[in-house]
Amino acid sequence: MGESIEIFFSYAREDELLRDELAKQLRNLERLGFITVWHDRNISAGTEWASEIDARLNTAQIILLLISPDFMNSDYCYSSEMERALERQATGEARVIPILLRPMAALSPTGTIGMKHSSILQQRFEALLRN
Repeated sequence: MGESIEIFFSYAREDELLRDELAKQLRNLERLGFITVWHDRNISAGTEWASEIDARLNTAQIILLLISPDFMNSDYCYSSEMERALERQATGEARVIPILLRPMAALSPTGTIGMKHSSILQQRFEALLRN
């Protein structure tokens, strides 16, 4: 078997329990060596957290965006992690998979943004939904 696929979890701290549930579902694939999952709780004490997150985000082959109102409210998740993930997907370096953890008022039942005018947020979500 080849190298395992690196998976990066991008999530808001408020969604940690839901992240743990998803990680549980992936555990057997990890145990078999098919994947390696990583999230910020894997950072060792004394490690500079921002550089460690950046390093992992820049090497992961799959980036899971765990979308919730708290994720969208987090400047770090939205502006740093999601932006970098989308850049890496655009260049073919990684695959970004958005996972809607909790309903969001801005999303319509069809999964598109319920706004009349185009916005950066609408464009990003629609790009994620197309891929």
